[in-house]
Amino acid sequence: MKRSGLRALSVALLGGALLACAAVGVGVTPARLEGARWTLASLGADRAPIAETQTEAYLEFGSVPGRVSGSGGCNRLSCSYALRGDEIELGAVAATRMACERGMDTEDALGAALDATAKWAIVDGTLELHSADGRLLATFTGRTL
Repeated sequence: MKRSGLRALSVALLGGALLACAAVGVGVTPARLEGARWTLASLGADRAPIAETQTEAYLEFGSVPGRVSGSGGCNRLSCSYALRGDEIELGAVAATRMACERGMDTEDALGAALDATAKWAIVDGTLELHSADGRLLATFTGRTL
């Protein structure tokens, strides 16, 4: 009896360890804001368009403590951020000034969304940025770094 109880415990521990390992790595939906690449999925209710000559717009929080960095699709961007529960304060966004042929509408709209952002939430693995009055400004899909 003791041997079968030990075997059951070993199997349970091994199964738990395998599940824990499966939850770590690239492609896993992040549960936290930091330590993930958040790729722009929508601006407001509209899907975020990506021009042929444009790369994906994305944000990464906390690679450097208290800083967010990323791309608007053409230009690199960065700013400071501070979290207080579901509130987020983003500092002034600094960006490179490359002249891109296409895609600047998306980049400008993302900049405006970041300027208006006051709250954040992760819902079913999707990062949502909201205005102070609760209006959805942008959504991002996440991938653990």
